[in-house]
Amino acid sequence: MKKCTKCNEIKSLNNFNKAETTKDRLTGHCKICLAISNKEWREKNKKKMQDYRQKYYAENKHYIDGRQKEYRSENLEVLKEKQRASYKLNPEEAKNRVKEYRFKKFGKQKAEKKRIREEKERSAMIRRCEREYHKRYLHPVKTNLRVRLNIALKLSGNIKDKSALSVIGCDINTLTSHIEKQFIKGMSWENNTINGWHIDHIIPLSSADTKEGIEFLFHYTNLQPLWAEENRLKRHKIPLVTNLYFKSVGYYSQKH
Repeated sequence: MKKCTKCNEIKSLNNFNKAETTKDRLTGHCKICLAISNKEWREKNKKKMQDYRQKYYAENKHYIDGRQKEYRSENLEVLKEKQRASYKLNPEEAKNRVKEYRFKKFGKQKAEKKRIREEKERSAMIRRCEREYHKRYLHPVKTNLRVRLNIALKLSGNIKDKSALSVIGCDINTLTSHIEKQFIKGMSWENNTINGWHIDHIIPLSSADTKEGIEFLFHYTNLQPLWAEENRLKRHKIPLVTNLYFKSVGYYSQKH
């Protein structure tokens, strides 16, 4: 029998750990008191313990990993049984541990794959929208202007020898941007129809009777959006300021 120097209880010798430095080769504190003291010390020195474990693992990584692998292979069924018992006692805690482990191991990789996938999907969606936008709105604008240029040149006895965009003086995106800046309330590309609004030549094409004059009037700066009814009422009328300018550059038709 021996008295514990911590709790002062007399206990049997098997309640004390072995110690090489004491006279009776046993610790002064009993196992229970020693466990309590160790737990209190660990609680107060968590950072110190963590640093020590990390340093020890880094210095003995190969040995520790090998020992753990060997233990798992020799005690596979025992470990599985412990896991099942632990899961039955605390299923939610076990699920959280698995989720945490998987996130640490695969989380960053999955997050990066997800980011790349979403970026590709976003880019593909933007391309689809651009193609649809071009098909629904920009292509008809370009086609209509091309047809109008062909008709105007044929009526004046000329042949089209340039692309419509080269005559307009800009690409289709610049042209649509120029038109959009002049939109008034209620205008959109969706109502660019026969009874909606039209792309109007501020100085009408009928005012020119030469090829150079028609091409001059087809420049994008002479284009504006105009409601269909207003465009019909305007017909061949020329605004006063543009009329004077048109006369000065020599493209004004004698019939006007």
